Amino acid sequence: MAKYLHIGATIFVPDFMDKATQQKIESEGGRVIVVDGNYDYSIKCAQDEAKKNGILIMDVSWEGYEEIPEVLSQRVGRIAITNIGSGSSRGT
Repeated sequence: MAKYLHIGATIFVPDFMDKATQQKIESEGGRVIVVDGNYDYSIKCAQDEAKKNGILIMDVSWEGYEEIPEVLSQRVGRIAITNIGSGSSRGT
């Protein structure tokens, strides 16, 4: 999404994420930061960074942060349905 909005995106990932997935994120213009920990820790790092330097947009919710993940999940569902109906594989 950041690519289409012409804004930077930093994605925190756990250290077990394979290089191919990291490279795919980077090929879309994202800056990948590998954290020394699991998925939950990567979420915490993203939260901490957003408090200092930006905004946080995630598809994961927690108490007090439900609206954005809800909107994202609805939007992703619509993209998938649209692309399936058109025979396209882009955006899924």
